[in-house]
Amino acid sequence: MAHKKEGNKYWIYGEDAALAARFTKYLTKVLYARRASYIRTKMAEAAHEVSIEECSG
Repeated sequence: MAHKKEGNKYWIYGEDAALAARFTKYLTKVLYARRASYIRTKMAEAAHEVSIEECSG
């Protein structure tokens, strides 16, 4: 007997599908923005780092 895939039971139909698509798009934008700000912060930290050899006494 063939088994249905588990993922098939999670499909959303109707008005809820449109809501889910909008929410997914929103989350994608938010995650991209958070990642970009994280990378900018790390780059700024790296620009201010000084090696031990460059430090004076």
